[in-house]
Amino acid sequence: MVWPFTSNKGKETSELTKELPENLKGFFEENNPDSKHQSIFEESPHQKRVNQVLLKHQKQNTPYSYELERYKQKEKPQVVTAVNCAEIQQQVVDCFRSFNLTSTTQCKFEIGKTTACVEIQNRALKKLYYEDCVDIDQCEKIRYIVDKLFTENFGQYGDEVNEVTKANFDKSLDGMFYKVWK
Repeated sequence: MVWPFTSNKGKETSELTKELPENLKGFFEENNPDSKHQSIFEESPHQKRVNQVLLKHQKQNTPYSYELERYKQKEKPQVVTAVNCAEIQQQVVDCFRSFNLTSTTQCKFEIGKTTACVEIQNRALKKLYYEDCVDIDQCEKIRYIVDKLFTENFGQYGDEVNEVTKANFDKSLDGMFYKVWK
């Protein structure tokens, strides 16, 4: 028997489906690599909007901005998340300063909050396309929005991280996207 998924000899998927025995057609439809990976190369609506703004900015013949380039080199996403999560990271430092060998938690709670803060902020910066910002003002708006929404949804020290607050945070980010990329 010939394995139909790799030896198609240039045939379209629909032709292969016709040649398969009845008992394999359902399996093939569910596991067809063509349909599973169809949307990988399609741009999301957000990516399309970012590309439109970037193209518009490029067509305006805006001169190259050394200040923006320096800003982007200095204020990378890792730096932004470190700044935005600084208060929570300070709690880890304070915990280690008062560290006690008999303690059973060994600052796990504080480390967990810091890790969650960094992960959430990194994801948010990616979602708002921070690295593609077209000017310093837009970059700073994205930073401000991410920090403000984090504080509103998870509390100043990230004490309220759960599935509901994460969903609310993501929804708020989606609502802010077109305000940033107008």
